Amino acid sequence: TADNQVVTVDDESYFRLSSNTATGTARTVYLSNGLHLGQVLIISSISIGTNQFELVDVDTDPSTNMETGSASLLMDPKDTATFIWDGFDWLMLAFRSNN
Repeated sequence: TADNQVVTVDDESYFRLSSNTATGTARTVYLSNGLHLGQVLIISSISIGTNQFELVDVDTDPSTNMETGSASLLMDPKDTATFIWDGFDWLMLAFRSNN
């Protein structure tokens, strides 16, 4: 991934993303809006080694549409996050650290 990468969700429900750096804040990911209320999205990290990327929360950057909690979420290899679209934001339902 590149820094400030915008992932177009469209009608997809599963993305496998990777990073080529161990500094997750240098590989930030933003999501486009969902298409319909209740749309579920799963994001899995397929990064290698210590590489990670960041899912940017609205508390960190008000221009984003992700609610991951009180801070942005660093995704390590094999981590998985599940979101639901509420018409305004992607709300994180679950996070699994698999590292």
